[in-house]
Amino acid sequence: MRKRYILCALCALTIGLCMTAVLVACRGGSGEETSAGSTTGSDEPIGEFTEPEDSETVAGESVTETVAPPDSETEEPLTAEPGHAASEAGAKTADILLAADFGVVGDGVTDDGPAISEAVRAAVERQATLRFEAGKTYYVGTATNTAAVFRSPFSMKDASGVTLDGRGAIFRMKPGLSFFALAGCKDIRLENCVFDMAESVYLVGRVESVDGKTVAFSVDREPYLASYDFTAVNGFAIRYNEGVQGRPHRFLRTMERTGERQVKVTYASSPDCVRGDLVFLPNPGIGHAYSEAIYIGGCGGALVFENITIRQAPSFIMAIKGNNAEMYFENVDMLPDTEDGREIHMVSWRDGYHCKDNRLPIHWNECDVGVLYDDVFNISNTLGYITEVADDNVFTAVNYELWLQGRRISPGYRIGDVVDVYDLGNGAFCGTGTVRRVVNNADGSSTVTLEYGETLNNVKTGFVVANRATGAPGSTITNSRFTGTFRFLRDLRVENCRFETLATWIMVEGSVEGPLPGNIDFINCTFDGGGSIQIDALNRGTGRKLRKIAKEIHDIGFWGCTFVGNTKISSDLKCDYTVSEQWTEQDLFTVKNRRSPVIEAAVIAPTEKDFAHTVTYDWTWHTMPTTGAVRRLVSRVSDADVRAALETGDGFSGRVLVMDSSTLTLDGLTLLPFLFEDRKMYTLCVTVYATADGTATLEMTRDGAALRAVGAQAVRAGKTATLYFQWEAKGDEKGNGMRLTFADGGQVYVGNIDISKASNRNPSREQLENGHTFRWSDEVTIGTGTAMSVSAIPDAAVRAAIENASSGFTTGTVLHLTDGFGDFTGLADPRFYAEGQSYHLSLDAYIASPLVPQNGTTVYLLAMDSTPGNRVLAQGLLTGEGFWHFEIDWTVGNTGETSLKFFLSNQPAAYPDVYFGDFTVTAAKSVKPTRFETHKEFTYPTAEELFGMYTFDFTDDRLLETGVDGYAQLSALDDETAEKLRALGFGERIYYCNKNFMMKSISPVLQGGNRYVITLDVYDTRGNLTTSGGRGAFVMLHMTGGVQNSAEVSYTVKRDPADSRHLTLIFSSTPPVGTDDLLFYSLTGVEFIIGSVTVLCVK
Repeated sequence: MRKRYILCALCALTIGLCMTAVLVACRGGSGEETSAGSTTGSDEPIGEFTEPEDSETVAGESVTETVAPPDSETEEPLTAEPGHAASEAGAKTADILLAADFGVVGDGVTDDGPAISEAVRAAVERQATLRFEAGKTYYVGTATNTAAVFRSPFSMKDASGVTLDGRGAIFRMKPGLSFFALAGCKDIRLENCVFDMAESVYLVGRVESVDGKTVAFSVDREPYLASYDFTAVNGFAIRYNEGVQGRPHRFLRTMERTGERQVKVTYASSPDCVRGDLVFLPNPGIGHAYSEAIYIGGCGGALVFENITIRQAPSFIMAIKGNNAEMYFENVDMLPDTEDGREIHMVSWRDGYHCKDNRLPIHWNECDVGVLYDDVFNISNTLGYITEVADDNVFTAVNYELWLQGRRISPGYRIGDVVDVYDLGNGAFCGTGTVRRVVNNADGSSTVTLEYGETLNNVKTGFVVANRATGAPGSTITNSRFTGTFRFLRDLRVENCRFETLATWIMVEGSVEGPLPGNIDFINCTFDGGGSIQIDALNRGTGRKLRKIAKEIHDIGFWGCTFVGNTKISSDLKCDYTVSEQWTEQDLFTVKNRRSPVIEAAVIAPTEKDFAHTVTYDWTWHTMPTTGAVRRLVSRVSDADVRAALETGDGFSGRVLVMDSSTLTLDGLTLLPFLFEDRKMYTLCVTVYATADGTATLEMTRDGAALRAVGAQAVRAGKTATLYFQWEAKGDEKGNGMRLTFADGGQVYVGNIDISKASNRNPSREQLENGHTFRWSDEVTIGTGTAMSVSAIPDAAVRAAIENASSGFTTGTVLHLTDGFGDFTGLADPRFYAEGQSYHLSLDAYIASPLVPQNGTTVYLLAMDSTPGNRVLAQGLLTGEGFWHFEIDWTVGNTGETSLKFFLSNQPAAYPDVYFGDFTVTAAKSVKPTRFETHKEFTYPTAEELFGMYTFDFTDDRLLETGVDGYAQLSALDDETAEKLRALGFGERIYYCNKNFMMKSISPVLQGGNRYVITLDVYDTRGNLTTSGGRGAFVMLHMTGGVQNSAEVSYTVKRDPADSRHLTLIFSSTPPVGTDDLLFYSLTGVEFIIGSVTVLCVK
């Protein structure tokens, strides 16, 4: 049985912001075959973007509020109640919609397109999660989503905060439909989906005969259309080679069905095949007939794609263009269904990830891409084309790619962009500059003013401008496998990847794409497949080498990479690149220091500044080198019971290290000399799951040799646990590295590792407003008591009781007290102690040994100030063992408070063992209106009206002049507060107060010597207006000539039984003769809302 203290309750909201971007038109392209199998014209997907406007984050006005402490330092004790209820402060449950509720069937036959469209529309409107059913196959034959930008029921425009969860279901699309499209969206998540076409995008053809450019094929299935002209879609075929060498694009003219599974194909040039060859042929009317299957354009915020499989696509798979969003692709595979009985397989005809003109990084991790017959990656941007030159630093430019099509559109430059200017014809480099001014002209061009570190020379019409800011700078590709060709240009880190490469291009090309190559690092990668890695500069149209521009290719690094067979680096120009067979410490700093912006590679250490907070290694985007470990996605852990435990356990962020030895060496820490600063305290916590009982020991090392043990923690079989270690770096034993060793423990799975200086990790303001649960030791430094994981509690019975608790101990960590007093010094963050700031505290505890009090045992929670004094926040009587739950409203006083303390008093004969669990702090959120009204006309009642009682209800003809603009409509408040006030009878106009206001409307008739009773109908947003003190937090002052002339007037309170925050404040006083105004004054800046003011004058 749990006992509970309820001292008061507090609820908080969550706020969402929305952001939009602009999307326009579509286009096509044409091209001719080249020796490399590419095209001299456009190789772009159809989707096109308009450069989104700069997004602005409009900071809300910060309101600093102060509240005076009560005269009495002790809150009234409240009696304990049985039972336990977890605090709901700050909780918000997101909407979860089920696709089946919208009529989605999932039998693989019914056209679910219209129903899915309706479900997606509802999810967008409600910013909800839409879930499908696992194990089902959904056939999509139509799309009725009116917000669609592309024809797909999963198409969204200007949406935010939506999650689509397929739960592993398969979605099969009718030809002509896209998989999904996002235009102008923000903060979208797509997960657990398999996308496929309802018809194959290719035919497997076996050559029966060749007659010039005409080839007869037998094919493995009937073609989608009986005849087709491929010239309009630039359709090509691929002759299959054993392995992955080569990808010659053989362009087609026509295809005609000549019999059962028989077709005749006319090529544009030599078909390069003989009888018996296997050839991938586009399925007529599907292959090459449509553009990208997935479009992402003009988006912002963060976009997350996880556990997605794409089996085939008719052309480009993804077009990711013109975004100002950071994107994450985790476990996104492009792999064919190899169990369909076909002889050979492919995924798509064109690019996998065609990423262009993106301003923020894109991250790929644990991705697997099968055979694509174009680029797996093309991470680039569109060059600008100079149409007019005023002087060397002022010119007019247009989007080069669209200019070639006869269209003039701005290149989308922004102030601060760094650009390179050069002659695409001969490679002459003019220089690098920073954009200082942009004028978008009526004809679609942009006139750009640059500021240069060096003077540019000979800028001419026809030269190109490469923007370094729009090639997704800082992108990462980690722990993945790809087959195909690759175009990498700038600011990219590729780590622990395997490339079955037909060709990899890091080069300046005489085409529409930039920027100039630079700052690319391949770390611990394997290159196979026989293709070359070309670091080069070439005019694709003429085949001419651009030697002048080649020297601008810089900082290309291959660190600890393996080259298999004939795969090699090819560069006959003097380009700057480095190949290092071994990864050295100097290499780390070379890579890190040259990056702009700094993107940390796997073993690149955080900076000392980072350690002001906790640095988390979650094995996803930032990792440390280890020994004896295999990185794996939690979702790919083979043992179902272990996988379920990791998926639900706190501290596993989607990836895990599966230990195949007993030692985890944290090699990366050798690069952190400041982490071993003498006499400084540090904390390391690691989340683990073990299949057997064991012990984890953390050792300090120097150059790999053990110096001393920092500590040991128990690990329990079948339980996730967070192990905490805290140490002081001192003298010769401070070391320069660390090693974590598991004794027994069976198979060990390692989750997040957090390292910090031993001080609290400050939660953000948003976290506090939503209720932040602190983890003992890594977020709260303890003055007294011992922080530990639940699994390390020495008493088996206590450990079992806490592990089986349904709530209250969710972080897996506890604070253990044996002397009856705990000092939470780590909560000495000034933000917690801003005078007048209000909080709700929720605290769980387990009393593990009997209470033997002399005169009863009282528990206190105190706010400690900088002097030996303190202020009691809450008190109550403990009566026995078991679980206890405390909830406290806390408003910071003005006594210099700096920390919190919990202790037992009344001289117990023996202090009990106490284990504190969840410690949650929720900050009160301001309800300040988003806009105020300004009024010049007010109401001035007569003296006679005041004798009869006069109410200012804030309607137009009863508006009180206060001297301060505070009037607002209810619609200017957040929706929850507005609806609450309407239900309490407040009018549509309210008065917001957080400081003071005057009664100027009655000043002309104010008569000293008469008694005035003034009643305020208020809503106390933070529970600060009533205290156990005598004068409360708000007073009325009598004023003469702007100066107070008598004592403060406090108020009495009537509380609405339906809502304890709805109060009636009654002031009653007799102003001295000569009083000419009444001032209502907040002693410490409390925040509340007034619905009306009533004045009664009594002679």
